[in-house]
Amino acid sequence: MKYINYVRDYLAIKEALSQQGEEVLTRLIVRAVALEQLPDLATQGIVTPVIRTHWLARNLDLIERITSLNRRATCKVRKNE
Repeated sequence: MKYINYVRDYLAIKEALSQQGEEVLTRLIVRAVALEQLPDLATQGIVTPVIRTHWLARNLDLIERITSLNRRATCKVRKNE
């Protein structure tokens, strides 16, 4: 039964994305809110989170960044040995 809820919510968010664009994702991370609550939050002026998130998954340099952090960590470990 819980999988039905996941699929229903996934489809609702997917539809909202196609109609409203990616802004809906930013609005969903304002707080722990449901898709249905977004219009109410907008009337109160709450449309973006206080701390903007970084969409690292869309960052083209993500793999390079992770690799460089891993290299730095490895160098620090070797210096301490």
